[in-house]
Order: sequence, then structure tokens, then C-alpha cells
Amino acid sequence: MKKLEKLAMFVPVFSCITYGITSIVITFSNKAVLSLYKFDCPYALTLGQLVMSLLLLSTLKRFNLVSFPDINSDLVKQTLPLSMLFIAMVTTGLCALGSLNVPMFSVLRRLTSLIVMLIDRFARNKTETLAIWLAVWLMFYGAVIAGLGDLEFNAWAYFLVLSNCFVTAGYLVCADKTAKATHLDSFGMMFYTGLCSLPVVLLIVVCGEERAVIVSFPHIFSIGFQLCFALSAVLAFVLNYSIFWCTKVNSPLTTSITGQVKSIGTTVIGLFLFGAAETTNTNLVGLFVSCAASVW
Repeated sequence: MKKLEKLAMFVPVFSCITYGITSIVITFSNKAVLSLYKFDCPYALTLGQLVMSLLLLSTLKRFNLVSFPDINSDLVKQTLPLSMLFIAMVTTGLCALGSLNVPMFSVLRRLTSLIVMLIDRFARNKTETLAIWLAVWLMFYGAVIAGLGDLEFNAWAYFLVLSNCFVTAGYLVCADKTAKATHLDSFGMMFYTGLCSLPVVLLIVVCGEERAVIVSFPHIFSIGFQLCFALSAVLAFVLNYSIFWCTKVNSPLTTSITGQVKSIGTTVIGLFLFGAAETTNTNLVGLFVSCAASVW
């Protein structure tokens, strides 16, 4: 009995670890697709991730490895707002990542925790301890300092990543509420989110500018590009599951803060990959303050 209790206590921690590691790997996988191969098609990448997710979920369900309700119109209606937030979250994140160096992307994404806390405080009447508030505000000030010293400043990229912070915060809070309202497990949430998102993203790819880019893309048959694209699609499945899982067994804020802690690794690695980012002393101080606040 005690062993089961210990295992149950470890589940929330393991969900955070899974989310953190997967998030780090997919950040660099997506960066390789978007920047290394210059595949400027974030919606097409999102479409590939959605198709892979639905195929894996359907296969797992067919072999009775997972279970979730068959297609239900009521569940579709209930998960539709979450799906729209998912599309906005993924596309703004990918567009920002394609235009911004990884360290600055990771630091600015730390603002998500502050937004989640503000939503919890004013919309859900939930509050956190003074220590958590101080740590999150330090992340915010670190991001501001880093931005002031960013030699590669790109106003559009900053707008995209800040938009992504707001959308991600809304997505995490909405995921928590939707899971409680529908009683879907993590796999069910993933299935219905993907199901509702797929037609919208497909329409954008087919009717938008990305179709012409895909047709003329020079690396479309490159083994390296195809491997990065496939890896990104599989990792997106694992990441989405870990987000729902972590949010369900912990809270939206815990998931957000986990994302900020993993950003330390992303920031450090990102300083040396993809043509090391140009930095200044101000920029490095901001990165350090934001990372230190994440550990605190």
C-alpha cells in the first residue's frame, strides 16, 4: 500500500519531467525545420503534427491500448474553443520561433506564467504564495532586461511571442476547465482537439500562400528534412499528451512554471546552436536573471 502511495506521489513529478524534456527537444526540432531548412510554413508543420497525432491515437485505440469516446457532437462543441486556442498557440509559437533566436524565444515565453497567475487571480479567484509571485515577477524583469540588450531585435517576432504567451496562458486555463467539464482523459482531449483543429488548419494550408511554398520547396525530398519533420510531428503528440497530463494531475500554473524551468536548458543550448545568437552584457544579464528566477 505504501509503495502505491509513493508511486502516486511521483506521478505529478514525472508528468512535469516528461513535459519539460519533450518541450526542449521539440523546440530545437521545430527550429531546425523552420530555420535550418528555411521551411517557412508553420501551418503546414502544424498540419503534419495534427495528422500524426490523430493517426497514432486511432491506432492505439484500435489495439485497445487507450480508450476515449467515439466522435460525439456535444464533445466537439465543448472542445471547439480549446481547439481554436490550440491553433493560435501553435502557429504564433512556430512563427515566432522561426524569426527569433532560441534564447530570446525561451526567455520571453516565461511571461506565460505571469499571465496564468493573473488570470487565476482575477478570473478564477485563485492566488499563489508570495515566493511564487516574486519568482514570476523576476522572470518578467529578466525578460525585459534581455529584450533591451537584444541585438537581433525584431518587433514582429516580439509581437508574435508575446501573443503566444497570452494564447498559451488561455489554452492552459481552458484545458483545465474543459477536462473537468467533459471528463475526458488526456488522450480524449488530444483526439477532440486535433479533430476540431484539423479542418481549419487544412483549409489555411490549401487556400493560403503556403501551398505554393510547399510545391516549390527545394528540400521536400531531403532525408534530413523529412526526418526532422517526422520527429517534430511525433514529438508534438508526446508534448500535447504531457501538457494535458501535467495540467490534469497538477494545475495550469504548475505546467506553465515547468515550461519556464525547462527553458533554462533551452536557453543555454540555444546560445550555441543555429549560428550562436549575438549577445550583449545587458542581454546576458537578463537571461541570467530570468533563468535564476525559474530555479527559485
